[in-house]
Amino acid sequence: MSKRTPEQELEFYRQDGIVGLYYSLNKKLNELSRAIDGSTIDFSSRDDKSFERLMKAMVESKLIAENMKWLRTEFALTGDEEKDKNATRRPLIEELSKNGK
Repeated sequence: MSKRTPEQELEFYRQDGIVGLYYSLNKKLNELSRAIDGSTIDFSSRDDKSFERLMKAMVESKLIAENMKWLRTEFALTGDEEKDKNATRRPLIEELSKNGK
């Protein structure tokens, strides 16, 4: 892992974390979908835990999808990553304090 300069580190923390989180969750949900599609379940084996892992993945994917829906709605994300990254928004702390009132 390469070290960042102080300027790069500062720029990293100036980025909108909400946008980054939304698109990271989307990528992980797609990876999970691919894993589910590629999984096989051997019901004849007592040691095969594929079914349990599949069920857990389904539960987790629902939570991820619900969080993504909330983020997209609450922060007016468009689904266009570049457009959302370049959009001007109030800082996260202001958004959170607004919602707490």
